[in-house]
Amino acid sequence: MGQALAQERSKLLELPADAFPTDERVEVKARKTPYIRVDLNDYSIHARGELTVLASLERVRIFAETELIAEHSRSWDAGQTVGDPAHV
Repeated sequence: MGQALAQERSKLLELPADAFPTDERVEVKARKTPYIRVDLNDYSIHARGELTVLASLERVRIFAETELIAEHSRSWDAGQTVGDPAHV
């Protein structure tokens, strides 16, 4: 296996200098409650209207147009409420 990799290594392309964006992007609508739902969990916000969520493996970031309005650690559980006391 190691010998095969050594033979193929010169044929492999280099990785690009810019990291490929892998965040999940979801458009959501915030209503009366101070939470939006992402992957079965609720995350607190302090806004209403159309919002954009960018979720990585570690973080959930919520934007109103281009302004970051909330950022939370991502929960991989289901039915969790992730909040910031300033939002509620």
